[in-house]
Amino acid sequence: MALSTSSAPGFWLPWSVCSLESLLLPDPPADSHTVCRPSSPPRSPVRSRLWLLTAITALLVLEGLLKAWATQHLTPGVDRPLLPGLLHLGFTLNPGMAWGLLGGFTAPLALLRLTAGVVILAALLSGRVPAARTWPLGLLAAGALGNAVDGLARGAVVDYLTSPLLDLAARALTGRPFPIFNLSDILVCTGVAWLLFQSWQEQRRLPGTDPSPRPFLKENP
Repeated sequence: MALSTSSAPGFWLPWSVCSLESLLLPDPPADSHTVCRPSSPPRSPVRSRLWLLTAITALLVLEGLLKAWATQHLTPGVDRPLLPGLLHLGFTLNPGMAWGLLGGFTAPLALLRLTAGVVILAALLSGRVPAARTWPLGLLAAGALGNAVDGLARGAVVDYLTSPLLDLAARALTGRPFPIFNLSDILVCTGVAWLLFQSWQEQRRLPGTDPSPRPFLKENP
């Protein structure tokens, strides 16, 4: 928003800042001519988008390096403990999704991931996304693009991480081990979890919303 060029004292700040201060601060004295107090300038949106683009690029480069290393140094079926019991190194080329789903649709899945990543990135760079959603969606974009590059270049996604702890939980629930994953998968899951947490917080802030648990049965009067 452009700053007002009015010569009246105090009118050089954006209307939104003045309105916010009028809600938060007490009324000024009757003889005061100051509409609102000066505040520090907002962070440059161009700089914020540059930081976001740099972070996404760095994540994509890191994922590419990790997948190249895994392809050269890891062997399918060989488990290497990284954090024993929590995170191990493995290797597989996955043409589909988790648990090998849609394995015959490698190219369509890669194009779908590429489209999703590009659309999210374009929305972020346009500046129309709320600030609170920027970094969760940035993680989603990086994860989608990271796996899309694999699908298009290799015809399969390189997965190189396993978790014995997640294996135990998955076997108890589904009878199958947890699928091997990669950094891109972690970024997508983190972004989705972040967005869900934000939505939950916003629901709690809605007027008339009672965050306390309600009894299932209504007490008799």
